Amino acid sequence: MLLYREIDIASAKPTKAEMEEIKHFGVDEIYPNEHSSIITYEKVCKKALECSKDESRNLLIVGGSSFYLKSLMEGLSRDVSISEEVKDEVERIAKNREKAYALLSKIDEEYAKKISKNDLYRISKALEIFFEKKTPPSLFFATNQKEALLGELDIFEIEIDKDELRENIKQRSQEMLRGGLIDEVCFLEKKYGRSPKSMKAIGIIEVLEYLDRECELQNLCKIISTHTIQLAKRQQTFNKTQFLNKKSMKKDMLEDTILSFFVS
Repeated sequence: MLLYREIDIASAKPTKAEMEEIKHFGVDEIYPNEHSSIITYEKVCKKALECSKDESRNLLIVGGSSFYLKSLMEGLSRDVSISEEVKDEVERIAKNREKAYALLSKIDEEYAKKISKNDLYRISKALEIFFEKKTPPSLFFATNQKEALLGELDIFEIEIDKDELRENIKQRSQEMLRGGLIDEVCFLEKKYGRSPKSMKAIGIIEVLEYLDRECELQNLCKIISTHTIQLAKRQQTFNKTQFLNKKSMKKDMLEDTILSFFVS
């Protein structure tokens, strides 16, 4: 979401002072009605890599989508755009993980044997490819070679207590609303309408529901917080299953570890 100009509060962008102190990439790159994908993120990452090398600076990739990070580490299969209709259909199927895996096994037994029955992320992606491209995933991957931009990286994860995470999310949601989230969403809706993908982000979609009188103002913070917590849980599950060699520790210990990593 940081990629989008004019979506400042809903994306919790760094302050101007923070961006002046440390060079940031991937902020204010496109407008809310422009198409964004992993390819957009890859272009930003290339720019950041080139700049860090030219200036002999350390480069940190922080926050954001773990899926994007994994894609840049392992490589991107080209020509893999998936329609919203297919995504919705696969999301419906994936609500029952066992049935989704059984369907994948029927479609492509070879690929299904390579992944865990519990790896819902890969099961869903494989089904999306099959429905969109009408091709078994194993054949698609064999004929669409991956291009890795980053390769293997040292990955550090902040270890945080569940209650502390919930409280942080609650506070962030409150700050967004106090900071003018409703006014920002009204501005965005008036300028871009509701059809852009960016208008379906957490924080924005709930305010639109409030404007449609589908929820009360006093419940808005709670709804945004709940949806954010659900997203955080999905991210944690993804990180746990996809980044097996990550280093997880408390924030204060992690800071020292990262600093010593750069020094060494």
